[in-house]
This record gives sequence, structure tokens and C-alpha cells, in this order.
Amino acid sequence: MAWHGRLSDEMLHAMRLVVDTDRHAKGWSCEQAIQCMKDNLSMAESDIVAEVGRYIVRPGQALGYEVGDLRIPAPSDIGLDQPSGPQSPAFLSWSLRRTADR
Repeated sequence: MAWHGRLSDEMLHAMRLVVDTDRHAKGWSCEQAIQCMKDNLSMAESDIVAEVGRYIVRPGQALGYEVGDLRIPAPSDIGLDQPSGPQSPAFLSWSLRRTADR
């Protein structure tokens, strides 16, 4: 069942990206955005309406969240969870690599 939950979450994230970008880039109406989510998700209509409302008020929210999720590492991935925090060798190594990539 955990596998199904993970897939449902991934589908919701994908639909958020579609609705957020198409709402503003293609000029979708609220009704089109709601219908798209209803057609592709198993959520209550009231939850879908609330989701779409978020992207009307804050354009780019879903895209910003996804970019951050892809680009910003978890603290444990870069050593910030270690006692030495930002002074840890893992963090310094990550920081130097990130600077070199720019």
C-alpha cells in the first residue's frame, strides 16, 4: 500500500506542475484546471478546488517547489546534520562543487 501512496503523491506533484504552468502559460480557466485534476486524480472536488486556488493566488508555486526539491539537497546529504554543521568536510566539499558548477 505504501507504493500506491507514493505513486499518488507523485501524480499529485505532476498535476500541480501541469495546472500551475498551463493556468498561466496557456490561459486555462479555473474550470479547465479543475477538470484536468478531476480527470487525473482521485481527490475530492473540494480539495481540487483548493489546489487550483493556490495557483491562482501564487503563480509558479508548484514549479518553484519542484525546482527547489530537485536542486536543494537535504541537510543530511551535505553534512549539516553532523555536529560540526556547515564546518563539516562534507558540507565544504558540497559547497565547493556547487560553486564550481556555476
